[in-house]
Amino acid sequence: MDFSLPDELHQLRASLRHFIGDELLPRERESRFDEDTELPQKLMDWARKRAVELGFYGMLMPREVGGGGLGHVGMVVLKEEIGRSGSYLGQLVLGDAGGPSRLLVECSDHVHQSYLLPSMRAEKISCFALSEPNAGSDAASIETTAVRDGDSYVLNGTKHMVSHGAHADYAIVFAVTNKALRARGGISCFLVDMDSPGLRITRRHRPMGGFTEPVEIVFEDCAVPASHLVGPEGFGFVMAMRWLADGRLAMAATAVGTAELLLQSSTNHANRSSQSTRARSERSSIRNMLAEMATELYAARGMLYDTAWRADNGMDMHRECSMTKLFATEMVNRAADAALQIHGAASFESGCLVERIFRDVRAMRIGEGTSEIHRMIIAKSLLRET
Repeated sequence: MDFSLPDELHQLRASLRHFIGDELLPRERESRFDEDTELPQKLMDWARKRAVELGFYGMLMPREVGGGGLGHVGMVVLKEEIGRSGSYLGQLVLGDAGGPSRLLVECSDHVHQSYLLPSMRAEKISCFALSEPNAGSDAASIETTAVRDGDSYVLNGTKHMVSHGAHADYAIVFAVTNKALRARGGISCFLVDMDSPGLRITRRHRPMGGFTEPVEIVFEDCAVPASHLVGPEGFGFVMAMRWLADGRLAMAATAVGTAELLLQSSTNHANRSSQSTRARSERSSIRNMLAEMATELYAARGMLYDTAWRADNGMDMHRECSMTKLFATEMVNRAADAALQIHGAASFESGCLVERIFRDVRAMRIGEGTSEIHRMIIAKSLLRET
C-alpha cells in the first residue's frame, strides 16, 4: 500500500503551514487571550474570511458547491498540519468548525441560497446540535422532539455542549419525529435560525480547554418551516453517523499532529537539558518517555492514513475509524502527560504551551464519541463477524 502523497498535497500543506505561521499565530500572540478570556470573535471572523480568500475555507466540501473536493487523505494531511501548529485559529480555516456542512449539499435550492452558499463564503456560521444532557455519545437516545404542524415542525427539548453556538447564525438540529422508530427512521435533521422565536441560549459552558465556546440551547415550541428539513424525514440519524465518521477521523488527525508538536518540544527540551545537573537515572527515564511517545505516534499515524485511504477507496471504515479515533486521542493524552513530566515545573505554569495542550487534548477522549463508546462499537463489530 503506497502512502506517498501527490505533489499537489505537499504544496497545499506547505501553503497552509505558511498561512498559519505567517498570519494566524502572530495574530493569536497579539490578542493575548488565555483560558480566562475568549478568543475575540472579530479575530475568528477575520481568520475565516482570510481562509476564504486563500481558498482553504470549504476545502473539504464537494466541487459542485464551490468547495475544494478534498478527499479523506487530503483532509487528514491538513488536519495533522493544523494540530502540529498548535494554532487555535488554524482549526477554523478549513471550514469544518462552524462552517458549511456536507449535510446541506443535497438540499433544496432555497437551503443552498440561504444557508450553504453564505456558509461557503464565511458569511454565516453554523453549529451542530446533537448532544443532550441525557444523550451524549449515544445519539439514538436524544429526547428533543419535532412534531409536524401544518407547514412547520414544532421543536421542544434541550441541546448542550453545542460548539460554536455562541456566535452561530443557524443550528443543525437533530430531533425525534417518530418515538417508536427513533434511530431506525424516527430521527430527523433541521436547520434552525438562532434568532427563531422559542429558541434560547440558556447557558454558556466554560470548558477546561479549547476555544469552541459551547452553549446550551433550549427549544420551547420553536416552529421551524418544513422546508428546513434536511433530507427526508427520519433520515437524520443516518446523516449524523456519516458526519460523525468524518469528524472522528479529523479529530484523530489533529491528535496525531498535536502529538508531533509535543514530541518535538519535548525532544528539544531534553537536548537542552542533557548537559544539566539532572541525574543520570532521570535522563534515562526521559529517553524512555521520548521513545514511547515516538513509537505510539508512529503507530497512530499509520492507522490514520490507512483508514483515510480505505475511505477514499470506497471501503467500509467505520470500525477502523473508531479504532483510529480511540487510539490517537488516547495516545495524545499520554503524550501530553509525558511532555509535562519531561518539561518539569516550568510547563506547569498557566500559559505554557504544554500546559495548554494538556488541557485541550483531554476533551478529545470525549468529543466525537467517548473512548468507551468506541470500544463498544469495535467490540460489537467484531462479535457480528463471529
